[in-house]
Amino acid sequence: MTAPFADVAMNLLLNGSDPSRPVALSGKVLGLIGYGALGREIARRAAHRGMKVVYTADVPGRGPHQRVQLGELLRRSDFIMPVNGHAKAFNRSELVALMKPGARLVEP
Repeated sequence: MTAPFADVAMNLLLNGSDPSRPVALSGKVLGLIGYGALGREIARRAAHRGMKVVYTADVPGRGPHQRVQLGELLRRSDFIMPVNGHAKAFNRSELVALMKPGARLVEP
C-alpha cells in the first residue's frame, strides 16, 4: 500500500512544480517528518537517488537514517516532507520560517 504513495512523493521531489525541469537530488538532504512504513519507503528511494535522509519521529525508526530533533531537521534539509498527515500537527508558516534558505516544503 505504501508504494503508490511513495511514487507520488518521489515524483514531487524529482519534478517539483515544473515537470519539464527535473531536480537533481544526489547530495541533497531530505528531512522526513514522520518515519512509519511510508516514511521508511520514501527514505529508501531517496537514498537510492543519492540523498542523505534525516527524520524526526516520536520513536526511533529502523534503518540507516539519522533521527534528529525537528529544529535540526528544518535547518539541515534541502527538502522537508511531512508524511502521513504529520503536517497537521504543525503550523505551516512556522515550519517555513525555520527552514534553511532555499529549502522546499514538499507535501504529497
